[in-house]
Amino acid sequence: MVETAHRLTRIGGTVLKAEFPFDAGVTDERAWDEACRELDAASALPWVLLSGGVGEETFARQVAVACRAGASGVLVGRSVWAPAATLAPAERDAWLLAEGRARLGILVRLADELGTPWHARPNPLAAAALPAKGGTGNTERVTTERGRAPGGGERDIDILVLGELNPDVIVRGTDPRLEFGQVERLVEAIDLVIGSSSAIFACGAATLGLRVAFVGVVGDDAMGRFMLDAMGARGVDVSACRVDPGTPTGASVILTRGNDRAILTAPGTVPLLRDEDVPDGLVGRARHLHVGSVYLLDVLRPRLAGRFEAARRAGSRHRSTATGTRGAPGMAAFGGSSVTPTSSCRMPPK
Repeated sequence: MVETAHRLTRIGGTVLKAEFPFDAGVTDERAWDEACRELDAASALPWVLLSGGVGEETFARQVAVACRAGASGVLVGRSVWAPAATLAPAERDAWLLAEGRARLGILVRLADELGTPWHARPNPLAAAALPAKGGTGNTERVTTERGRAPGGGERDIDILVLGELNPDVIVRGTDPRLEFGQVERLVEAIDLVIGSSSAIFACGAATLGLRVAFVGVVGDDAMGRFMLDAMGARGVDVSACRVDPGTPTGASVILTRGNDRAILTAPGTVPLLRDEDVPDGLVGRARHLHVGSVYLLDVLRPRLAGRFEAARRAGSRHRSTATGTRGAPGMAAFGGSSVTPTSSCRMPPK
């Protein structure tokens, strides 16, 4: 992790998303602190701590150690909301509003009290975002960079996402295993929800108030319409998505058991996103271009480096890639070396 931080943060980017650099099974926090300080010294950028799916109490201890060592915050998922994944929708909402909010509040307080401000370390984001003391010169420069596209057009999209679109069918129960031989088993619930990491990222960003546009491919079927309608309802502009009448929308069936899960995925339209599907005018309006699950985008991937370079020329100040998740099909064969140099931030799998 330390060597990764040293290499990646010198390629470019604005912030490093880092796993905890020591074995969480070791309880000696002095060893944790030493490892985090090595990571902090190696990173040329501000860094935030990734939860990695450890328990809430362990992650809170990790956050405290990491922030004392120089981290600027957290990027957390399962360590906050994992118990909600197995609850019915109404119970899930209530749990997130109460327990989930309380867990997140603890992490926010730790980051506020112990973390290093992100602008304390020289980086492109700090240079662009902080107003000058006693004047508005720096603020005016930011408005120009963020608000106008080359040629005077409006830069009215915060994030343009290129990625996969597929819903998740989530099967919940105490033991939702498959049993062949024409055996029918009852489970607690089956839900159809927005799936695919790129779409979830886009919806999350839109929920935070960012202006988000998405380019992907769905089939001319109920699942494709569900994805477009559900994302649109969350504030994501899906008008540039392509409907392929000859291929079904991809989908995943997820069997959950406690905090664990098993996933069956039919790719469908997922690999079919093309470079020509991405409107140049849309790229020119975006401050940030993000490409998710690169390993799945078989058609786009060979031309992705060129797409990033075109985005850079069009004035997109930041470009990022998310390469996938551990255990995903095809990850072992995908190294990402041809994409990383043109991306200002790469989010590798854990």
